[in-house]
Amino acid sequence: MVDLIAKLNAAEKFIATAPLKPDQVIHSTMLGASKVHKDVERARKSAEHLMELMLECSVAYMVLSNLYNKVRKKDQGGKIGRLMYEKNIRKEPAFSSIAVK
Repeated sequence: MVDLIAKLNAAEKFIATAPLKPDQVIHSTMLGASKVHKDVERARKSAEHLMELMLECSVAYMVLSNLYNKVRKKDQGGKIGRLMYEKNIRKEPAFSSIAVK
């Protein structure tokens, strides 16, 4: 576990000192890694960057809300839901299809 936290620290430092501005792929990756390791603070930072870069995208909101709920911070998860409502950001419903011959 200590090794994984050290890797998240290294990744965060790399992003902060990289000569290029991090894009949504970098922040999405950090958000996903933070979610896996239940690192709420890093997830929040990454989600905020994604929310700035991708104004209409619900992914960052949903991942952060789900993480808050997972770590029993349901009040924070509810705030994210209200923020989505206020900004009129909606999650696209998932769907599947099959071809029938």
